[in-house]
Amino acid sequence: MQKPTTNDLPVISHDEVAPEVADVSQVVEPVPVVVQDEGLELSDWLNIAMLFATIVSLGIAAYATWQNAKTAREASENAQDAADQMEEIAHASQSTMWTARDQLDRLEIMTATETQILGGLDDVMLALFRPRMNAYLGSPIHEKGYLPLVVENVGKSPARNVTVRFNPPLPEPDVDRLNANTSELVDYRKSPVELTLAKYEGKTFKTWAPNQSTSVPFWATKVERFPLREVGESKRFVNADGTPADAVLVRKQSDGAMLLDESGDGIPADVEVIINYSDDNGEQYEDSVSLNPDLWVSTTFSSKERHSSSVTYGADD
Repeated sequence: MQKPTTNDLPVISHDEVAPEVADVSQVVEPVPVVVQDEGLELSDWLNIAMLFATIVSLGIAAYATWQNAKTAREASENAQDAADQMEEIAHASQSTMWTARDQLDRLEIMTATETQILGGLDDVMLALFRPRMNAYLGSPIHEKGYLPLVVENVGKSPARNVTVRFNPPLPEPDVDRLNANTSELVDYRKSPVELTLAKYEGKTFKTWAPNQSTSVPFWATKVERFPLREVGESKRFVNADGTPADAVLVRKQSDGAMLLDESGDGIPADVEVIINYSDDNGEQYEDSVSLNPDLWVSTTFSSKERHSSSVTYGADD
């Protein structure tokens, strides 16, 4: 056994604390360590593989997240575009709807107009081809004779169940009164009123053909009548006392001016002829005509007719 080596260091008294001094001879030298490199074990490779897989997974996840974000952004943009297109389509649809409504309104107006036109055409056709009765005072055959009443169908189809009446009703015929109210050149044997009533009063004509007309003596011209010999005051001669002398007025004929307020029979000038009838479809019509004898005022006649001595109406021969 090795004994410790005596050093030359001074001995420290127990009464004083000496500083601690390392004994160089007691320092242990380092022991060399030999490290043997045996390579990576399986667990290390697994850890590396897991790390790599984690990195790849994170990359894939990041890429997927980016792709999803991109897809979502594109989807959002597409959705916005689709929304814009839908809004445009909605506006276009609304505009189309209003346009269609306007077209329908116009179509309704056109249809109504067409219906009115067709209805108007029907009315025009009916008016063109319906029977149409008329009445008027015909031309006198003598300057102081009568005016005939002419009744005719001026329409395009036959008139059915024709009746003729007067407003106001015609007066009772009176030949004596008639001859007293008419020209001395005219001798009435029958009153025109009598002949007219015999033709129309209470009569119904089953058929009156188009363009068919008939006439009957009606308006006996009334004239003012004066006596052939009349005594009055002279405008040139006077009596001895200065008063106007009597004068005798001798007339060649007693006829005076024509009177148009009424006829010789007493028919008023504003008398109306009322004609009732129907067409082939049973449609009823009533035509009213106001006669106007003034139309024949100032009618001229030939000299032979003017200076004829007399005419006779209504004789039985």
